[in-house]
Amino acid sequence: MKLLPLLAGFLLVGVDFGASAAAPEPSVVVPYPGDIMAVESLLYQVRVNGTAIPTREEKCSGREKDGGIQIMHSALFGFSGKVTIEVECGQDFTEYRLSPTRLDLKVDRNGNRLTFELDQPRNLVLTIPEWNPLVICATPIVEPVAKAEKVVVYAEGVHEVGELSLESDTIYYLAPGAVVKGKIQINGVQNVRVMGRGILDARDGNGSAIKTRDSSDIVLEGFGIRNKLGWQTDFRNTRNVQIRYLNLMSFDRNTDGFDLGPGCENFQIRDSFIGCADDGFGWHATDAKNDGEKPTTNCHASDCVIWKGYPGNGIRIGSSLETSCFSDLSFTNIDMVHLTAGYAIICDHSDWAEVRNIRFENIRNETTRPFLYMELAPTRYTNLEGYRPGKIRNIEFVNCWSLGGGVTLKGFDAEHLVENILFKDTIVDGDKKLTSEQDITANEFVTGVRFE
Repeated sequence: MKLLPLLAGFLLVGVDFGASAAAPEPSVVVPYPGDIMAVESLLYQVRVNGTAIPTREEKCSGREKDGGIQIMHSALFGFSGKVTIEVECGQDFTEYRLSPTRLDLKVDRNGNRLTFELDQPRNLVLTIPEWNPLVICATPIVEPVAKAEKVVVYAEGVHEVGELSLESDTIYYLAPGAVVKGKIQINGVQNVRVMGRGILDARDGNGSAIKTRDSSDIVLEGFGIRNKLGWQTDFRNTRNVQIRYLNLMSFDRNTDGFDLGPGCENFQIRDSFIGCADDGFGWHATDAKNDGEKPTTNCHASDCVIWKGYPGNGIRIGSSLETSCFSDLSFTNIDMVHLTAGYAIICDHSDWAEVRNIRFENIRNETTRPFLYMELAPTRYTNLEGYRPGKIRNIEFVNCWSLGGGVTLKGFDAEHLVENILFKDTIVDGDKKLTSEQDITANEFVTGVRFE
């Protein structure tokens, strides 16, 4: 294991540490090795401005009934300026889809070669019927930062770390080509940054790949997560968190992508690829007795792509919400490119929190799965001490589009309502704009539904 601790004032040349340095010259391409444990893809070859990008056939965790494996092909690179991407497919094909379709990228086809351009970082998925998908993660190029109080570097290669407890005021750098095998605990610390273009491989054993408790000022940036059974990330009682340019690919049971529990405050999650087999965003509060009931507030997700297997949902607020409130949240520019079960958006609220002031904007469901389900009701996840109904109010859906139909709203009683719901420029079933209450299903405990 090549592990280099570097102390304050040490200049580390050529290592990606943050976005604060000067931007590189236009049209620069940097290939990243990705998961070096995976074999080279024989199905796809990727070139960017003529530079070959390592393209892997990753054997990610999968459901037991599928042999425990989900094959995902992946290509990771950094760039600046405007680039031309070529994907050469190893077999003949007729149909394909480059997602997110919301971007409306112009694709030129010449035989088995697809060509298109990018002028900013994106997460893309190429889907060809009967093939395993190709995930393209195009991230920024980040220049070195000169100094840090403490830096831990995982160089290219495989590193066995077991359960890694992070320390305050420390940068952990996963270099391109690094595979760090283990799980990360962020417990009672401040000012921690985990970054780079390597892979956190947590497939040995069950449980979350990253678990955070009672911490603050955390940055997670640029690396990949490969987990087995359990939520890929689990945050509770944590504030001031920045997450960007992660790629998650774990498809066993309960592999939620980004899970926020009680006491989460000031989160920004953006520009990430969420490959999962449960909720893409699973924002729950499951254990009031041990976690307390601090509110979760001011948490925002944007510009993320969800590829979700079975079961789970795209975005879930619930079902367990054993806390005071989940409030002032937003989801913007979220593309669901593959859902094999569940809903695009669900709030199956089975406990007592007040859920309020949430905005869903530019949500795009490219699948035929239903768009929205909201209900106040006990479920198998309800706190064992007994059901206490909560409330849902002040929810906005703006410029949302879903290939699948279905909007269901259900309150519990006259004191526990689903209220003040706005649908503005929202389309379901591919072409049906929501304009009146006749376009949705609602019970008598839903009030204040508006359409614009």
